[in-house]
Amino acid sequence: MPKSLANFISYIMHPMLMPFYMAIIIVFAHPQQFTDTSVIHNEVRLMYYGALTVFFPLFAFFLMRRLDVISSFKMEDHKERFIPLIALATFWLWAYYMFKEGGLYRTSSYYPLGLMTLGSIISLFVLFPLNFISNVSWHMVGAGALISMLINIMRTSQYNLLLPLLLVIVLIGLLASARISLNLVNKSGLMAGFLIGFFGQFLAFQVWGNLF
Repeated sequence: MPKSLANFISYIMHPMLMPFYMAIIIVFAHPQQFTDTSVIHNEVRLMYYGALTVFFPLFAFFLMRRLDVISSFKMEDHKERFIPLIALATFWLWAYYMFKEGGLYRTSSYYPLGLMTLGSIISLFVLFPLNFISNVSWHMVGAGALISMLINIMRTSQYNLLLPLLLVIVLIGLLASARISLNLVNKSGLMAGFLIGFFGQFLAFQVWGNLF
């Protein structure tokens, strides 16, 4: 795969963007659950969610770069990821608090959004110690979370999500090829990342969601 294409795929499927992508899918895959709010209202809620999970972390990383806490936004040195990971976990926990069951920005329709966020946080905390002892693919953590989330909401969505699921599988294959072609991770790192992301969502939806 050409390096330019591999970098493009890596950027648009960056793991930090995955919770926001999944939030969009969750909201618009359940139109029957949003009859009490307008489309604009839902979009505003998604803006809040995107601000907490993407914009604020990116702004924090920008400040870290300006203060030389990190040498680059790629953070190729795993030791540099310690503080950024703490910042990312903080904002994602904030998002979970706001959108969880009974949270400030939740309606009766938003419980999958809180569970998905919880699953992302679980994967992030599993990834945190592994980051220092192994080369686990962050990108595949996000990819595993995406496909697991789709599988978990298929039974509650008004739409048939089989086609989006197949499309996601193709995109995950392209992402895995892109990461390997960039020589940034090996096959075991890809598989480990995928499983971390997949089971993070599984635990949130199938264990936490059924217990509480």
